[in-house]
Amino acid sequence: MAVRRWASSIPNLILTVGLGYFVVWPLVAIIGRGLLPHSHLRLAAVTDVFTDARVRSVFGFTLWQSLLSTVVAVALGLPIAYGLERVRPRGAGVVRVLLTIPFALPTVVVGAAFIAEFGAGGPLRSWQWLHTTTIIVVAHVYFNLGVVVRVVGTRWREFDEQLIDAARMLGANRVRTFASVTWPAIAGSVVNAAAIVWLFCLTSFGVITTLGGLTKTTIETEIFRLTTQELALDRAAALVVVQLLTVGIVAVVCARFVGSRAVAGEHAARSLVASRRSRRAWSVSLWSLAAVMVLPMLIVVQRAFETGGGGFAALRDSSRFGWRPIDSVATSLQSAAWATLFSLAMGTMAAFIVGRRAPGWRALNALTTLPIAVSAVTLGFGFLIALDRPFDLRDRWFLVPLAQAFVAAPIVLRLLVPTMQSIAPQLREVAALLGASPVRVTTSIDIAILLPALATAAAFAMAISLGEFGATSFIARQNQPTMPLAIARLLGRPGIGSQHAAFALSFVMIAIIGALAIFAGTVQSAASRRRGMFR
Repeated sequence: MAVRRWASSIPNLILTVGLGYFVVWPLVAIIGRGLLPHSHLRLAAVTDVFTDARVRSVFGFTLWQSLLSTVVAVALGLPIAYGLERVRPRGAGVVRVLLTIPFALPTVVVGAAFIAEFGAGGPLRSWQWLHTTTIIVVAHVYFNLGVVVRVVGTRWREFDEQLIDAARMLGANRVRTFASVTWPAIAGSVVNAAAIVWLFCLTSFGVITTLGGLTKTTIETEIFRLTTQELALDRAAALVVVQLLTVGIVAVVCARFVGSRAVAGEHAARSLVASRRSRRAWSVSLWSLAAVMVLPMLIVVQRAFETGGGGFAALRDSSRFGWRPIDSVATSLQSAAWATLFSLAMGTMAAFIVGRRAPGWRALNALTTLPIAVSAVTLGFGFLIALDRPFDLRDRWFLVPLAQAFVAAPIVLRLLVPTMQSIAPQLREVAALLGASPVRVTTSIDIAILLPALATAAAFAMAISLGEFGATSFIARQNQPTMPLAIARLLGRPGIGSQHAAFALSFVMIAIIGALAIFAGTVQSAASRRRGMFR
């Protein structure tokens, strides 16, 4: 027992110290800078930022566009989730995957896709949506619709249709049945999905940077502007504090709402009995929506090749841009490879502690999840102002992959913990009785069973690291941009040639992330078949 306790204590200590220094300390430094700008307590510092008319406008626009985006995403996602999980027309599984693809793409690539579609030379350029609130809301809905479908659809899939049959037999009409039976069962998942979408829209950085232009600014982009252009670090820190308070209040309210609406018990789901005509109508509608979701990616590919490959040729032209955009591919792959190793190390150690319910697992679980609760921009800003003591780490090569690893580690943990918890304790006990050492038990049982999940987690971590934009914008070296930074720079330059180069680089990112998604799907399918053979 003592050996087992030490085996969990050492990784717990390593993770706690690492997360404390690289995540908690930068966050504390930001809060301290926002509340203590002149080395004495000034609680009014947070409210002082609103004396500036520009900041009030930025804060209002941030709330307005994020709430509108969330409402539209939920309103569209609910009927889609219903059709996929209750009606289940032919091809529902493929449609579900296609709806989720945009969420797996980097926000900068999504922005590039909408510029290719609505910008100069695009098929929908006559709509004149570029640099308007409309295109920002549409991009956010496009990016987050799959979240609503997945989160609400999972709960709807588990809902017992017999409850609806009983209510109808007792004389309740469709509206009364939905209000009294269906809604109480799915309300928690709807609020949960809305909170996730709202958080992503509130802290959106890549979409606003690429599509908002000079007139549309949110808290995230204002923090970046104050930090990099005006060097007003105190005001930027105060804005971060305001954002954290807003997110915290909404998180508490949502947690209480979800808890109060929880419905106990799970039931075997059955698909809705629908007529052939109804199923055909649902199938046409859902496949049409899937085509709309895939269209921007196809337009990016078309725009990348429309000048005879000129966009790809421009990636190697250093005279036009002063730097070679193609070099960002190697920079991103190298950084993402290190980030994947870092995040797998952190996620695996945390999964052993959380999955086994070792001492301190709750605190470590919350600490590992903290980078998701705060935005990537906040993390990058915190690195910039806090990691200069006791040693100045801000110009070290490993800082970018480390920031990307902290963003990916919570996802790695979530992917590994279910597999870790599925391992029967009896397997370890039998191995120990047969004389296996604790290290041998871990390698021959835990690691062996975790391997498929580790491969899937590695693919997801690589994709997340490749697309990370917010934190990297603060700490990446100017002469070594990653692919998202290079795409944003190219889109910000005047001229159609720069846009074509951005589309070509976006195509490279889509191809790499698509390959990672295929790899992850193949590993998951193989693991599922393997589990089925031993049932």
